[in-house]
Amino acid sequence: MMKRLMYLVLVVTLLLGLAMEAGCRPVPTPTPTPLPPTPAPPTPTPAVAVRPLVLVEGTEAITLDPHYNDFGYSQRPQRAAYESLVNYEETPEGEVKLVPMLAKSWEISPDAKVVTLHLQEGVKFSDGTPFNAEAVKYNFERIFALNMQPAGRLPKFESMEVIDEHTLRITLEKPFAPIMDALAKPLMVSPTAAREHEVEGDWGHKWLDDHMVGTGPYLLKEWVRGQYISFVKNPNYWRGWEGNHLEGIVIKYVKEAATRRMMLETGDADIALGISFEDLDPLSKAPGVVVEQRNAANLYMLKLRFRGPLADKRVRQALQYAFDYKAFIEGVLNGRARYPRGPLPSTVWAFDETLPEFKQDLDKAKALLAEAGYPEGGFSLVVQIIPPFGWFQPMEAAILKENLAKLGIEVTIDEKADAPTYIGALKELETGPDIYAWTFANSLNDPEDNFRREYYTGLQFGKGGTNGIFYSNPRVDELIDKGVSIASREERRPIYEEIQRILREDAPAIFVAEPYYYLCRREGVQDLRWHPFAGNNGHDWWYVWLSE
Repeated sequence: MMKRLMYLVLVVTLLLGLAMEAGCRPVPTPTPTPLPPTPAPPTPTPAVAVRPLVLVEGTEAITLDPHYNDFGYSQRPQRAAYESLVNYEETPEGEVKLVPMLAKSWEISPDAKVVTLHLQEGVKFSDGTPFNAEAVKYNFERIFALNMQPAGRLPKFESMEVIDEHTLRITLEKPFAPIMDALAKPLMVSPTAAREHEVEGDWGHKWLDDHMVGTGPYLLKEWVRGQYISFVKNPNYWRGWEGNHLEGIVIKYVKEAATRRMMLETGDADIALGISFEDLDPLSKAPGVVVEQRNAANLYMLKLRFRGPLADKRVRQALQYAFDYKAFIEGVLNGRARYPRGPLPSTVWAFDETLPEFKQDLDKAKALLAEAGYPEGGFSLVVQIIPPFGWFQPMEAAILKENLAKLGIEVTIDEKADAPTYIGALKELETGPDIYAWTFANSLNDPEDNFRREYYTGLQFGKGGTNGIFYSNPRVDELIDKGVSIASREERRPIYEEIQRILREDAPAIFVAEPYYYLCRREGVQDLRWHPFAGNNGHDWWYVWLSE
């Protein structure tokens, strides 16, 4: 009995000890099952503003007829309602390439003389006229018949053949290397509208001057001359309206750069063009405003007309040496420009980097004038400017006036208020100014665009070009024709380098500055795709939309 009791006591003691030991051991913490990560909140999609975009600029369109005038201030409204066969696009790497528009594809013969265009199908003009090969053929016939400045951008056609409804074959008189670049500028109008409104062989120009019938995304609503042009959506537009787009566009014309700046700051404008460079820094700090700097093929010039004392090359060269480039570029443009080297902007592929920058040298200017028979100056010149287009032009002309006064040359400054009056004064050499302010902005990615219209013999205003100085040099004409007949850029480059050297020597202009391009907009302007040659073209407005 005693042994059983002792055995029970021993068992109980052992069990109590095991229990105490177990109680003193740490209890392992179970590993929790990880929770899925909290997803980042989605970026809110900006609300779409249901109102028209307002663009404000200083120079009004000369005409809405794209075959009569296609300068930048005319093409901005034109490209709302009209479209080109191909267009330019800038890649993320900054390269410029051609992309389809009304032509979906194309082939060019090895000799650059035949181009075959394959056109988009199912496209109609806003009056219901089908867009097809016959329509394109008519448009080129109209451009050449009117023979205005847009015709000067195109090579001469030998023939046009309609292969089928959506295929057109163009044969050129001579090889033309940048043929597809040249087709990025002309806009297509409705043949029906032009024919129905033709009066005395004008190809419908009088009516199309202030009416628009194209294939583009917007329709002309109203043009109140001197005030604004407005557009509404084209409900039947061929690319459709899926996604975000503008409800409409209003282009307002305000001559004063300071007022344009104020409209952008207050939100009364979404985009403002032609802002004074001295206003760019403070404007970039304004709430809701974005200022973008871009490289662009632009060149400020003072063109020298070949008459009177300026008919002498030495006098023209003297004026080049007399101009104070530093005062203009650093003082007026706030350093926002490159110093010029000649007639070609540095962004054009054939630019000759070996040419020296222009610099003021009054002693050299005096020596050249003396050599030309004007040791004391003793003559006067009229300089024409258009301040609503170029806010800088009054100061540019004032600098030249001050510089030439030191050489005994008197300068009178003649201000014009609008583009038609300005260009009208340049059509005859015997009338109009001696010098005129001019901004050349490339519309094509090729030096052909720079040289033919500006310097080829006979291509004056109203005759297919912009040679308002009446420059003529048979060697330059020969080189311009030769340059476009060769397909290889490397083989073309020496030709254009020679043209640049000849033009520097002939001094047809004071090459004043190569400015940067500034796009000033409200931050609510979305998907405004940069056009590499925005100075002389309009944007593709179909992509653009406004956020609240």
